[in-house]
Amino acid sequence: HLQRCRGRSDSAEEVYGLQVLSIALLADGRPDEALHSCREAKDLAEEAEDLLLQIGVRHSMMWVHFGSEDVELALEQMREAQGLARELGKRNEEAIAKHNLAFLYLQKKEYRRAKALAEE
Repeated sequence: HLQRCRGRSDSAEEVYGLQVLSIALLADGRPDEALHSCREAKDLAEEAEDLLLQIGVRHSMMWVHFGSEDVELALEQMREAQGLARELGKRNEEAIAKHNLAFLYLQKKEYRRAKALAEE
């Protein structure tokens, strides 16, 4: 059991490191490399079967896509994060995903969709 917990902790640290790297790469004007880093983090989180890690990675991917001006892919990541949070019963994570979805809809000037999220 201890080994399994340690493995999850190691995975979490590696996923976190890849997420931080993706932010640095995006800030350095290297969005393709940032996305690659996020995809590696996503694969690790899925291998670890850790839904909270997967939610966090989807938030990172949302920002990388948004930073690359691909709002549709950013929206897709937040919908997935919201679904995972709902599946886990994590209301706070679901609320954060809804907040980010509303932000993205506002960026697309889809005011009704943003408002509908607030009324769910």
